[in-house]
Amino acid sequence: MSKLKVVIIFLALFFLVGQSCNVGGLGKKKSNEKGDDFSGTKGLVMNFVEGLPPKEIWKGVEFGIWLDVHNQGVNDVEAGSVCISSINENIFTKAINCLPLGKIEGRGRIPNFDGNTGGQVERFGENDWDGISVKESYPINVDTTFPIAAKTCYKYSTSLTPQACIRDLAMNEKDALCDAGEISINKNGQGAPVAVTSLKEDIVPRGGKNELIFTMVIENKDDGEVVKASSIDSNKDCNFDRKEKDYVNVEVELPGFGKATCRNNGDVVLINGKGQAFCTGIKAPKGESFPLPLNIKLTYGYLSRARSEFIVKKDILEGV
Repeated sequence: MSKLKVVIIFLALFFLVGQSCNVGGLGKKKSNEKGDDFSGTKGLVMNFVEGLPPKEIWKGVEFGIWLDVHNQGVNDVEAGSVCISSINENIFTKAINCLPLGKIEGRGRIPNFDGNTGGQVERFGENDWDGISVKESYPINVDTTFPIAAKTCYKYSTSLTPQACIRDLAMNEKDALCDAGEISINKNGQGAPVAVTSLKEDIVPRGGKNELIFTMVIENKDDGEVVKASSIDSNKDCNFDRKEKDYVNVEVELPGFGKATCRNNGDVVLINGKGQAFCTGIKAPKGESFPLPLNIKLTYGYLSRARSEFIVKKDILEGV
């Protein structure tokens, strides 16, 4: 191996050992910070602000619609939109438009404290979705329930670093420091709505080297929809065609040994929320045996929804 690869491998092993060590030494106070285990299946979570809209509305009285958008995932949101639908401009005085999300930091930057879920919360609609009322020309003869729906679409990613194994198959078991096969990963999600739920490594001799082959199952673990990441940039109202949905892009890299070549340029199509990636091309020298973190990144767009309703009360002047 080259000197550069030796240094990279040494640093990676040092990182793994350091992560597994207990850093709480004698004389140190126990921290109140809740450590982030990078599990979970949430990205952006939306909630209508209490009373906005009110549960009951009368004609001639203005109201607003506000949304809290909370990034409960590990990674940041850099691009996307948040939209309100079901506010019919034939009935109400103000049409509702989509707003850009901007950057919303995740748990990786804003960690959990004392049971808080971490991540940044942003409020939308304070200036743009206020001052709405029922049009005077629209009759309300009986108390009428109106549904209201919100949706957000955003670019997101899932990152994980499980331990892969570099090993010569001819090496004795007692001399090997690791084994290929099924690789352990967090089964409870990876701090994002799309997760790797199964990962397998195979080692195949290729001339004077060994090739590492990775097969993984990818799943949509939340209740939203997966869309192409590129569609988020070109679609500002979160309306997507069927052909834009269920695409995840996969990247795999082993530090010091380069990137893998994944089938279909890394694009995985999910069927019923599940798909498979197959990545090859990483080669390691024979005669070696050691574990090394494998960098896996999933990139995709995600579409989430929230629903509520409000009642427009009967206009007491109708029929007078």
